Parts: sequence; C-alpha cells; structure tokens
Amino acid sequence: MDMVKTTTKSGKTFYLPYDDDGKVIMPIYEYLKHMAISGYSKYTIRSNCSRLLIFWKYLKEHDMDYVEFIGRPNEPKKKAYDNLTNYQLYLLYPNIDDKVVPIDGHKQAREESTVNQMMSSVISFYHFLSESGIVEEIAFVTQRNVLAHSNSFLREMFINKKQQKKSMFSIKAKEKDPEYITSKEFDLCWDVCTSRVSRVIIGLMFSGGLRVSEVVGLHIEDMRDISNNVVHIVKRDDDNNPDAAVKYNSVGDIVVNERVKNEIIYYMIEELR
Repeated sequence: MDMVKTTTKSGKTFYLPYDDDGKVIMPIYEYLKHMAISGYSKYTIRSNCSRLLIFWKYLKEHDMDYVEFIGRPNEPKKKAYDNLTNYQLYLLYPNIDDKVVPIDGHKQAREESTVNQMMSSVISFYHFLSESGIVEEIAFVTQRNVLAHSNSFLREMFINKKQQKKSMFSIKAKEKDPEYITSKEFDLCWDVCTSRVSRVIIGLMFSGGLRVSEVVGLHIEDMRDISNNVVHIVKRDDDNNPDAAVKYNSVGDIVVNERVKNEIIYYMIEELR
C-alpha cells in the first residue's frame, strides 16, 4: 500500500491512497476528498491518509472488509467496539502473541498520543461513512458530568454541572516536557546562516513562535508595523503558494525581538530597493 502525492486541476496538493494492486482505495479517497472540500490543510489530509493506510493494511492482514469491521446494521454494536479495541491493541503491540509472552514483557511500539491520533482518524472515517449512509452510526464517545466554574462553592458542587465528551478509545498519554531549543542553541543557528533571509526565517520561528507554513505565507504588507516589533499573521488562499497555511485559522499579531526586527527591516530594504 502506498500514498502518492498529486496536484488537482486547481493546483492544490492532494494525496491518493493505493492498495497493493495499484488501485485507488475508494472509501479512503472519498473521505480525503471530503476533508479537502471542508477546508482541511494538505498536511492534515496527508496524516489521515497515512493513518488510514495502516488501518487498511490491518484489515487485509485479518481478512476483514471495512464495513464488516464495524458490523452490519443487524449485528450487535459490541462487534464494532471489540474490533476497534483489538485494533487499538494492535497499534500499541503489533507483534503481540497470545501464546508466547516474552520474559521482559511486550514492548510498546507507539506512544499513547500517537495511537490516540491514529484511532481518531479511523473513528472520523467511520463517522463520515455513517453520515454517507454506508454504515450504521456508532457512538464513540462517553459523556460525564464535570463541575463548571461559578462564584458559589455550593453551586459548583451541587448545581452547576456540564457534560464533557471523551472518546471511548482515548488512552491516557504520558506527560512529556515540550522539546525546544535554548537561546544559546538559537544563537549558534543564527551565526551559521549564510543569508539574511535564512536569519529572518529562523528568527520569526524562534522569536515569534511561527510555523514554517506561516512564515512562507507572509507578505510585505504584513510587516507594516515592524518598526513596533509587530508582524501580522493573515490567512490567505494562494494557489501560487500552496505551502502557506495558518493552522486553526489562528490569525493575529506576534511580537519579535529587536534583533529579528532589524534583520527584517534590512531584508526588506535590500529586496525593495
């Protein structure tokens, strides 16, 4: 099975899922097309394509049809939950063998957070299929009462409650310290840059916390307040710049430090003269 990058007639990047016979896997393709029409970024589409190909491989290995996996309308719901639970276990321990237990136990193949993302893609895929009338709708979330904030302690304890949804197939992930580079490490990167534009790029990412897709989507007009250390982040649809994207539509302003501000100003003077 393979994922092939392609370009649509409108110039958008898209990813096609192929099976081992070189044929497009139509159920996944229709779901990805729905995501593209709904405005999801190419990166989200690529991630879901990759995760669903792993799921398709699992179905093939276990000789199961994707509709059969979730159960026919007249079959008990338990079959769907059991199959999803088995797939979740497979993602954690793909080489598990009920007949042989290693002395040091089974080693986990993926982190819990990764498994949660992969399960989320499968569940969203089946939600799309249920909306399309291909499979019966299955409830994949549980609800529980949680206390909401209020001014009264007694009100919070006994009256003011709200419903919180939680996926039935969400594993509690281990908390990890965020990965980052120190100011000293950034200085080393800055010093080895051979061009001003490279320093502007890494400066915006480090000082302003921008993603690569947000940096490549910046226009000169977004620097109109750079004298005040402010850069504007604007969501644009630009077929000529398909790698530009603002995740979660998080438009707004960022503030950069003096060093990055000066580098941006010098870069614009050189580019515009």
